[in-house]
Amino acid sequence: MVRLPVLIGERLVGPIVPRREGLWLCRSPPRARTLERVGDYQQILNELRQPTAELRHEIPDTWAGFLALHESAVRDGLVPGRIKELIALAIAVVQRCDGCIAYHAKAAARAGATRDELAEILGVALLMDGGPASVYAPRAWAAFTEFATPPPSAAT
Repeated sequence: MVRLPVLIGERLVGPIVPRREGLWLCRSPPRARTLERVGDYQQILNELRQPTAELRHEIPDTWAGFLALHESAVRDGLVPGRIKELIALAIAVVQRCDGCIAYHAKAAARAGATRDELAEILGVALLMDGGPASVYAPRAWAAFTEFATPPPSAAT
């Protein structure tokens, strides 16, 4: 499979995967995404909300099984849940999935993961995936930062 870099302004944001239907920034076609919105991870989650709800309605038993698996997999155990979410985030990096990056960055931030923990985990993703991880690890960093940073107060 050929991956092509994408230049937006003076910034390289690829790789992208060419498909007959167009160019996608990850292995699966993100719905209603444009290249200009790369990096807005809350927007990615917002875009996935409706189609996810529709799919969940169509396959409720399958979705319930997936949710049970997810809850079991990231529950605190010998390995804390925050570390499990960081592992999921590293896997999202090597799978080049912006939706997965958004979801697990938010979950890791909410679980109390730190920037230092994330940096080390992303270093392992870089080791294991090389060049593509050098593009998606910064995306995971930006997503985590977006969700870990408190929103500005209304008073400012």
